[in-house]
Amino acid sequence: MFFILELVPHKNSELFDYITKQCQFGSEIILSEENLVDRDMEIVVQNAILNRQCSSLDLKENKLTSKGALIIAGVFHLNIRLKKLHLSYNYLSDRGVQILSEALLSNITLKELSLGSNQITTQGINYLTEMLEVNQTLEKLYLYENKIDDDGMKLLADVLIEHNQTLKVLSLYSNKLITDKSLDFIIDIFKHNQSLQRFEIHKCDLSSRVKSRLQDVAEQNSISISV
Repeated sequence: MFFILELVPHKNSELFDYITKQCQFGSEIILSEENLVDRDMEIVVQNAILNRQCSSLDLKENKLTSKGALIIAGVFHLNIRLKKLHLSYNYLSDRGVQILSEALLSNITLKELSLGSNQITTQGINYLTEMLEVNQTLEKLYLYENKIDDDGMKLLADVLIEHNQTLKVLSLYSNKLITDKSLDFIIDIFKHNQSLQRFEIHKCDLSSRVKSRLQDVAEQNSISISV
């Protein structure tokens, strides 16, 4: 005997009603702290990103993994208004970052991406730097409270010095694996990158001496720094 299983479309009536009844076309849609899971992204993609063509989507502090990132990334090219995407405090991991980075290789719309507290390591930074080599649209990148180390800092320095001249804000605070070994990498960014305006690296494992040195070089190069 054979059984035929039918896939049941995912339903979240409260989420669907909020997006379709409360959110305007081209608006900012805030869905933070709603306990959303990966399959909820099917509803978000169809109704917020596609039908409402939202300009900003806030999904921070939910329960999204790389599977949710895959659903979102698959429709980047179908929304020409999305400029801000906030995914901090989820569970994307390096795999989720890889998926998003690949989708952003050819994106010319998104200007702000927040990936704080997503268990991102230097492997994830490798994916992001590959994207930053070619993406000339992204202006703000938030990577706070992850597991980025000095090797990751070097990767970011290399791409910001050699390739990317459009990123204006880089936030790396509370990455406890960034130490004094990153001093020269950061100074090179300040001296050779022409676009960076704001750099956040407080609550990392930096000595008072290194913090003072970074403040001096940042001031000399007209960069706002939080150290």
